[in-house]
Amino acid sequence: MAMVIGELGLLRELELPVIVVLMSDNALDLIRSAQIKRGKPPFGTEFNNPDYARIAQAFDIRFFRVGSEDECVAAIKSALAISRPTLIEALIDPAGYPTSPGRL
Repeated sequence: MAMVIGELGLLRELELPVIVVLMSDNALDLIRSAQIKRGKPPFGTEFNNPDYARIAQAFDIRFFRVGSEDECVAAIKSALAISRPTLIEALIDPAGYPTSPGRL
């Protein structure tokens, strides 16, 4: 998200009814898994995300944070109803990934 955050401003400027779903896991799991598979300790793959609610507010776009499938469905329905740019942060537990360290 950090690489394309400016695009949120463009969505707002043009009032495009785009829904952006951000899978938020505080990690670069594919890179971490590759490091582990190669027998190297994970390095530089876990971090704290910024406050995406405040970022959305700064761009004046709608924001939802969801932690379950039901919450995600509700957020998407709400975003479709308002027809404005929307950012949905979906909280993901990387321990459930097939590539997570405990499952390799």
